[in-house]
Amino acid sequence: SIRKLLMSKERTILIKNADFIVTMNKNRDILQNASVLISGNKILECPTNQQTADEVIDATGKIVFPGFINTHHHFFQTGFRFVPETQSAPLGQWVKILGDRSKNFDEKDWYNCAATSLAELVLSGCTTTSDHCYLIPNGRNDFFDQEVKAAGDLGVRFHPVRGSMTLSSNEGTIFPPHICQSLDEVKREIQRVVDTYHDASPDSMCRIAAGPCFPVFPVSSSEEEMKEVMRLCRQNGIRMHTHAAEEIDEFDYTVQKTGKTPIEYLESIGCLGPDVWLAH
Repeated sequence: SIRKLLMSKERTILIKNADFIVTMNKNRDILQNASVLISGNKILECPTNQQTADEVIDATGKIVFPGFINTHHHFFQTGFRFVPETQSAPLGQWVKILGDRSKNFDEKDWYNCAATSLAELVLSGCTTTSDHCYLIPNGRNDFFDQEVKAAGDLGVRFHPVRGSMTLSSNEGTIFPPHICQSLDEVKREIQRVVDTYHDASPDSMCRIAAGPCFPVFPVSSSEEEMKEVMRLCRQNGIRMHTHAAEEIDEFDYTVQKTGKTPIEYLESIGCLGPDVWLAH
C-alpha cells in the first residue's frame, strides 16, 4: 500500500534521521534516530525505512513533532497592536476602540491582518488554527472570505469561526451598531460560508464553525441568538465556539443576571457539548 501511495501523483516528503520524533500516538511514543514519510498532507509511515522521496529533509540534530493547534484567535486585532489608547485598556474601553477604528478597515486590511497572524503562527510551529471573526464592520461579510483566502494562500489548516453580535449600543451594550448584525443576517451568512467553504473530509484544510460572542460583558449576543446559532450548527454538523468567563466583571454580571455561572448558563440553554469549545 505504501508503494501504491508513492506511485500516486501526490508529492512526497521524507524527513530523515531525526534525533527524536514525538509521535503523540496513543502510547505517546518518542522515536530516536528515526524518519517519517509524508505524501500530500498525510503521514504515510512513521517510522519508515524509505530512503527516497520528492523532497528529502535532513533532520539530523533536530526534533520532529506535530504542529501546534491554536484554538482561539482574533486576526483583525493584529491591526490594532500599535494604537496607543488600546495599551493596557480595560476590556470595555478596549472593545469600544476596536469597534470605532474598525469602520476604517477595507478588504486589503482584513486580508493583511489575517495573513500576518497566520504567518506568525506558522513561524511559531502552529499548523492548525481557528479564528473567531466576530466583528463585521459596516456589513462587510466578505471580510470573512478574506481570512479563508489568506489561510489557503499560506497553506494553514483552518477552522474559521463565523462570529456574531446582534446586540449593539441601541440595546444597551457598548458595541456600536456598525459592527453588529441582525439575527437573520447572521444565520444567512453562517449558512453561506458553510455551503461555500466547509469541508468535512478527514483531511480537510478548512472546517467552518460559528460563534456568538456571549457571554462577553456586557452581553453582545442575545439568548435567542445563542440558541439559534447552536441549532444551525447542529443542523449543519459543525462546531460552535464562544467566549466564557473572560474576566471577573463578566462572571459577576452573568451570575447577577441569571443566577448561574457562565458555564452553568451555557449548559442551561443547550449550548454545551462535544461540538462546542470555549475560550478563556
